[in-house]
Amino acid sequence: MATKVVCKSKILLTPDYYALWLLSMKAKLHKAKLLTIFTGIHTCPDPETDKENTKLYVKLNKDVYAKIIQHLNQEILAYVSSTLPKVNEFNGYKLWQLLKQN
Repeated sequence: MATKVVCKSKILLTPDYYALWLLSMKAKLHKAKLLTIFTGIHTCPDPETDKENTKLYVKLNKDVYAKIIQHLNQEILAYVSSTLPKVNEFNGYKLWQLLKQN
């Protein structure tokens, strides 16, 4: 009989655990090939000259947003929902900048 061990751990961002959360989040985003969006290394191309890569960037940026949101506790979620401008909704990079400054 085989035994399968599965270890799933979700580290939620709280006001006290930013460094631990950041380490875990960077690893998750790296594995999902999204880290360069999160850190701002890759920015949105000009939609007039590069429509395909703009679409890809927007999709990946939304994926970053979703991953980050899944790893926030209720207190931080409330802060984000009251602070992040509506225009930046689903913008993973802007969400990251907001969390980083506080």
